[in-house]
Amino acid sequence: MNRNTQNQRRDGFRVSQDPKSLNVMAGENVSLKCTFENHNMELAKVLWFWGAVGDFILSPHHPFYKGRIQMSNLEQQKLGQATLILSAVEERDSSLYQCCVQINWEQTGLGEGTVLSVTGRNQSQTAKTDCQMDWFGEIIVYRVGVSLGAVAFLAMMVLLLWRCKETITKTRQQQPSKRYSQAGGETDEVLHYAKINLTPQKPVENASVQTHPGKCTEYASIQIRPL
Repeated sequence: MNRNTQNQRRDGFRVSQDPKSLNVMAGENVSLKCTFENHNMELAKVLWFWGAVGDFILSPHHPFYKGRIQMSNLEQQKLGQATLILSAVEERDSSLYQCCVQINWEQTGLGEGTVLSVTGRNQSQTAKTDCQMDWFGEIIVYRVGVSLGAVAFLAMMVLLLWRCKETITKTRQQQPSKRYSQAGGETDEVLHYAKINLTPQKPVENASVQTHPGKCTEYASIQIRPL
């Protein structure tokens, strides 16, 4: 099917495309539509031509359009509708898009086409987006820095407490045990007292020295120093 044949339309078979022109920004998705008469809901074949000359037929298998083109299914075409969806358009997508319809391999119609104009992003919008991204990045960096600082502070405090506790434990282990004398004072020496009765007679039990003046009781102390 060449374009010269497509321009030959039979009476009563029309293909319409709306709008006639479309202006979009790069990166947007575009939907191009065309309608045609198909009263008997017969099988229709729809092709989309790209370019002012119309020598290029759009195909979802083309490397440039792979993954970026969606076309209407047969059920929609039976209803006299055809749709072409372009995803993430680029500036080089700008051109004339024409819808060509063939019914029963006999009737052929060609739409007047839709002129698609794709413009690049506005510099102000790009700058605004970059500014927002920078601001968001600064917030992320600030939060990460605060979190790391808090973790480092907690780790330092735990380490200091552990060292302090270890020092106290070692100090207690190194200190000598304290002993107390019978006098009630605190000393490092131990005093032992022994009662010596110098009288050869039998000692009087439970008697004090004052009640028995003839008796003499002497206490001797032995001082033992620890090694």
